[in-house]
Amino acid sequence: ERPAGSAATASQSAAATTTSFGSGGPTIEIKPNSPADTVRAFYRHLREKKFREAIFLTNLRPAVEGLTDSELQQLMEDAQPVSLRAGEFLMKQGDDGDAAFVVVSGEFEVNKQSGQSLIKIDVRNPGDVLGEMALLSRSPRSASVVAITDCEVLRISPEAFENLLSTSSTAALAVLHWVMNRLSQNDSLLHQQER
Repeated sequence: ERPAGSAATASQSAAATTTSFGSGGPTIEIKPNSPADTVRAFYRHLREKKFREAIFLTNLRPAVEGLTDSELQQLMEDAQPVSLRAGEFLMKQGDDGDAAFVVVSGEFEVNKQSGQSLIKIDVRNPGDVLGEMALLSRSPRSASVVAITDCEVLRISPEAFENLLSTSSTAALAVLHWVMNRLSQNDSLLHQQER
């Protein structure tokens, strides 16, 4: 580890960019390869209609690598941006599974009501996919998801999600892999929490 005044620290500070919002508004520093830089790149790629580059910044990459450019463009055009404030629910346990979501920015807590206990399952971050299990099983949401911070997500409709899975065996296998890992992880966490 280098001391704070080292050349590496100086070059990192010099490489950081500053972005202003509005005239005379707050200024924030966005460091290269930070989560904020990834979000900025994601939205830049969307504005430029570079859908493959945008989606490769998320955990959907394995599911979409086999898609054609037109299939990927259709998926991204079908996705709807949604903003949530800290404390707002993205989904509640027991609700209908009416969409999947890709976290663009912010953090979400996933929790499950089990008897009288509220069990924290996980924290989800930018790039993570939420809600796909209820879409696949066509069953109610198995957990609640609440925004820890202000968040941005992309909402993927059931039709767009099913189209993705039906047009790409690579996507179907990737989603199957995610779901199996998620089920295993959730099961282990629940057993640990119930002890």
